[in-house]
Amino acid sequence: MRNSRLMRSFVFGLLALIACQAYAANPFGIEMPELDDWGAVAHEDAGAGFVFRNSYSVYFFQEVHKYDNPKLGYSLIYASHPGTIITVYVYGDGMESIPDGITSPRVKKQLNSADKALTQSGQYLSVVEETRPDLSFGFLQAFHLIKLKNGAEVKSYTLLRAQNQHFVKVRITGQSFLMEPRVSEFLCHLEIDLGIRAGVQPGAPECREYAPNKSLNTDASDAGAG
Repeated sequence: MRNSRLMRSFVFGLLALIACQAYAANPFGIEMPELDDWGAVAHEDAGAGFVFRNSYSVYFFQEVHKYDNPKLGYSLIYASHPGTIITVYVYGDGMESIPDGITSPRVKKQLNSADKALTQSGQYLSVVEETRPDLSFGFLQAFHLIKLKNGAEVKSYTLLRAQNQHFVKVRITGQSFLMEPRVSEFLCHLEIDLGIRAGVQPGAPECREYAPNKSLNTDASDAGAG
């Protein structure tokens, strides 16, 4: 009887140790695909000509959400172990003609609207806009330092461009000091699947040594008017 109790205690202790190790390896409960599936397509938008993969850099696909209002399109959530969340929004806002690129007044208006929604949301103690180096020259960028109601500070980037008659907005929120280079790598891979980077294949090694202005397809379409 005593040996049976000892065995049960040992098994429970072992299970607790395994659970602790699993939590330490993945404290944020990130859904991760099998290694062989990291480059597989997680979501395909045939109408827009976009594909989104299971992982970009250290960020893993979590879910896709389609909004009831067709103008709002859909969003995809990616997350990393350090706790950074990246949400990619693809939408048309009911517009029939959206020039590719970042120079259109429509793109600038969308970014301004996103900034206004963030600063006026009332969800935070403070939202301070600051200038930070571009994470990608393929997107317009805004940066905010946010103080949460528990006193913690987080970094928030909003990036936006037009592609294939859609707006693509990327919202990044996190605290890690390594966030920026990893997000730049994420964006480099994403730009390939959005068709922004000409002649570069998915999984390109150059994304691991990413410079925002490298290999971007900045042809005449990027100078679209409103």
